[in-house]
Amino acid sequence: MPYLSSAPCLRARAAIRRVRRRRTNFVALSLLAGLAVSLPLGTAAAQDSSSGVPFFQIQNGDLQPSHTSPIRQLEAVRGAGLDRARLPGRGVQPVANFLPRLRQHRDSRPLPVTPLFRFDRAPGDMPYRTDNIRLPSGENETLRRNADHFKISGGYASPGDTVEGLGQATLRRPEGYLRAFARGADARNGFEDGDGEQVPFEYTRNSQQLVLGWTPSAAFEAFGVLLRDDIDDDATPSSGLDNVATDRLIGRVGFELRDVPGDLVSRVRAEVRVRDAERTNNNFDVRDFTVAPGVRRIEVENERRIVDGRVFGDFALGAFENRLGVDWFVEQRDGRRFTDLNAASPDPQLDGLASPLFPDISVVEFGPTFETATSLSEDDHLRFGLGYRFVHADADKLDTAGQGPFANLAPGVPATASNLYDFYYGPTDVEQNDHLLSARAVYQHEVFDDRLTLFGELARSDRAADSKERYWAGTTPPPQAANRLVGNPELDPERHYQAATGFIFDGPDWIDFGRARRGGGTFLSGAWQVSGALQFSHVQDFISRDSARLQSGVLRDDGALIFRNVDANIFTAELDGQWNVTANLSARANVIYSYGQNTSDDRPLYGIAPFEANLLLDYSDRLGSFGTWSVGGKLRLVAEQTRVDDNAATGSGFDEGETDGFAVLDLYAGAQLYDRVGLRLGLENVFDADYREHVARHTLDSRQRSRINAPGRSVFVNAIVTF
Repeated sequence: MPYLSSAPCLRARAAIRRVRRRRTNFVALSLLAGLAVSLPLGTAAAQDSSSGVPFFQIQNGDLQPSHTSPIRQLEAVRGAGLDRARLPGRGVQPVANFLPRLRQHRDSRPLPVTPLFRFDRAPGDMPYRTDNIRLPSGENETLRRNADHFKISGGYASPGDTVEGLGQATLRRPEGYLRAFARGADARNGFEDGDGEQVPFEYTRNSQQLVLGWTPSAAFEAFGVLLRDDIDDDATPSSGLDNVATDRLIGRVGFELRDVPGDLVSRVRAEVRVRDAERTNNNFDVRDFTVAPGVRRIEVENERRIVDGRVFGDFALGAFENRLGVDWFVEQRDGRRFTDLNAASPDPQLDGLASPLFPDISVVEFGPTFETATSLSEDDHLRFGLGYRFVHADADKLDTAGQGPFANLAPGVPATASNLYDFYYGPTDVEQNDHLLSARAVYQHEVFDDRLTLFGELARSDRAADSKERYWAGTTPPPQAANRLVGNPELDPERHYQAATGFIFDGPDWIDFGRARRGGGTFLSGAWQVSGALQFSHVQDFISRDSARLQSGVLRDDGALIFRNVDANIFTAELDGQWNVTANLSARANVIYSYGQNTSDDRPLYGIAPFEANLLLDYSDRLGSFGTWSVGGKLRLVAEQTRVDDNAATGSGFDEGETDGFAVLDLYAGAQLYDRVGLRLGLENVFDADYREHVARHTLDSRQRSRINAPGRSVFVNAIVTF
């Protein structure tokens, strides 16, 4: 899509955008209500198709935990077979995730696509809490997952005075299924931190989703998912630009054929996902803009399209269950930054190109994967995965320069993307090819009648630089060189060499948290689970954000944001214990610790969360014969973080300073009646603690980031009705 640079066209575009943002937030729910009334209800008692729940699987990868939990990674591979840890057909994952999810690589994307119904946190999208352990979902989780045709939910949270409404309608027939969703959220009034300081926090969001499935036989299923996500007026207090408008369209189609005739292949599955996103950021629509000398309006227009997918077949060879497939990924990304070239005026002009930003980037990845699992004995199991990816990356609009005062990087050097790369790294080959090889082996041993599972894991995981790390071209005039954003097309791929070990030990009466085998007395001595994991990664050529200061391979000493390869070590340890003390009372304790070191520069790695402990106590009981209720509390203890990389003169400067330790107490209660109506209440940060997350979900893109504290004492309520 071409970008318009004339002042009349830009003003017209902005006006259209502002009109669009005035739409009522809950129009989507009204449309859903009409759809629900029109859906004929089948009498067949067909259950939800296993892969008819792909809306829970659609994640675009931007939501990452503050820690990378090794326990959750090891739980993902529990079981001997390729899919033994999941319900049949519920989507296919590799033997374990090949690529680690590290906060240091997180893009400054808008709010992530999330499941529409969630009850383990307050309504709305609150980016300023990063608890490693969420609150239990309680009775409402059962209602969310039941097979009723219609579900309606609503909620309120005091941070932002956030109001949220959700709806779902489902039609199930033996030959297929149809499911429609809608969600609307509105946060408008900011929030106060524990010290009484007001934090701008606002956005409106509308999401709609349609899931279709065709099941002509027990052996075949085809499905399609269409999701639209619209986020407007998203205040970003930690950055100089707000997310004014984000429009995302996500589609997913696929099929699965089981019990394939013949002796070779037993199962075939294929799926393709398309993600199309347009995003506008500026500094004048959401926040107040003050006309002053030297102050300019800025607007950024981004477009990003991704098509990815996978096809594979399952087959058995002797005692080995095998899976052979091909994965692919195609990305196109384009972006420009506009500004007022003339003196500041009451109305936006946006008549000049300030920076090429993303110069028509294209990335293509594809390659085969092989996975196998076998049991060496009744108690010994081996799983292995191997993957190769070829990556081709290039950019086109390399010779487009800024205009007016943004026309040059230095006297006589036009501010183009091509010149920017050469200016900081020397003569640069923009077109790049990478070859990635990843492998993972997991050994699992079971003892004590399979109640104790021991894991050992060795892995190598390769990751190529993403489109931003390679080609970001945020040019600025020479006096503002420290604000430049400079991708590095010649970055080497990261190579993670990882070793992990862990265990999961279940008591003889353990089922799940809050669920135990009844009988045998009030005190349940055997309804417990203990798990733990250790994980160490040596990362060769870790792709690090840094500040330009004449390091090896960097030609400038002006503090610009650059990317370079370094070596790093990352270590994480986690221990988790859960116990259903009685049929009504459950307790949980979780502790996690992470350590990161940039070994090339001998300094702490930025973005490492401090030690954290979460303690939960949950009590549930019946409401006579017509329902259940529960109350609980969670105490979160976080240590101070003094190992930081916060000085741009000697390091990267991407930690926002040291953070103090803190303790936060949350209380919650819930009830459900007749498996139809559920209510959940919560009081978060009971003692109004004044604290800041060390790795809160702030953008990493700006040198002028502001430290944002988490909300003070706050309340939330949500309800769900199914019928």
